[in-house]
Order: sequence, then C-alpha cells, then structure tokens
Amino acid sequence: YTIEHCFFTHLDEVRHYHDSLKINYILKGKLKYTVEGEETIVEKGDLCLVNNNVFHEAILLEDTEMLSLIINHRFLSWMLNHKHFGFAIRKNPYRTPELILILLKVYSYHKKDRMLETYLLLLKMIKILKEEAGIVSTDSFSSNVLLFVQQYIDRHYQNHINLEALSELTHYNES
Repeated sequence: YTIEHCFFTHLDEVRHYHDSLKINYILKGKLKYTVEGEETIVEKGDLCLVNNNVFHEAILLEDTEMLSLIINHRFLSWMLNHKHFGFAIRKNPYRTPELILILLKVYSYHKKDRMLETYLLLLKMIKILKEEAGIVSTDSFSSNVLLFVQQYIDRHYQNHINLEALSELTHYNES
C-alpha cells in the first residue's frame, strides 16, 4: 500500500487506470472525477473509490488537499482469494464515517511507523468494503484496454503515436 497527503493547485489528469484500489479522502477543495464514463463531483468530506483496472480521470475545480490511499491489487487478490475482481462500488462519493476514520488512522499510524496496526486497519477496511459493496468479476479488463487503445489511436492518429506512448498509457510492455 501507499498513502500520501497531497496538495493540488493544478490537476488535469488524462484518462488512465492503476493496478490498485485507490481511495481518496478530500480534506479541502473540489474535483470532478470521471470513473468509467460517469462524472461525479467530490468535495470536502467525501471519499472517492476507484477500483483497480478502471479507467478514470480527475479535473481540479478548486485547490484541493486530500489523503490518497493506494492498495496494490496483488495484496487485495491474496486477501480476498480472487484473481480478477473489483468492489461493486454503487456510489461515489462515499461518506462512510467508519471508512473515513480508518483512513485517517492508517495515515497517522503509517507516519509513526506502526506497521502492524496499519495493516490490521487495512484488513478492516477491505472487510468493510467487501461487506458493503460486494465483489464483482473484472475478467473483461483486457478487452477494455484494447478498446481504450483503439479509441486513443482514433483520436490522435494525426499526431505522432508510438508504442512507447501507448505502453505508458496502458502500463503494458511496448514489445
């Protein structure tokens, strides 16, 4: 896992994905997230959850401060005994006080190098997400990536496109 305290005065992400679950807690400011084509405004007090291998982008609407927790997919797969999955996130933003409190504790314990307590809290967070949201299969991810590459090429065919640029967008090996 990784947890960061982030400050943004400019953010205009391009559509991308991660091989991890990303949980952002907005401490101050406002962003527009587009997750799998669905736009959502998140602001102070909101949690925004983005599944692994889900295309998303964010546009800053105000200067923003947030805590960003990234949990590696391999760790989640091992914990939940599923290879290709995501949480069935039905709503963004989340305003679950228990998840917010756990996230704040994870950040505090991480800063104090209290790793055992941090991992126990991460396990508790995963358990809550599994119970609240449930788990869905994401076996169709490869076809989504191919569709994304095709759409990218269609939009940028007049520009210089190379395998290196496509591999950076998709996190695939350029060979």
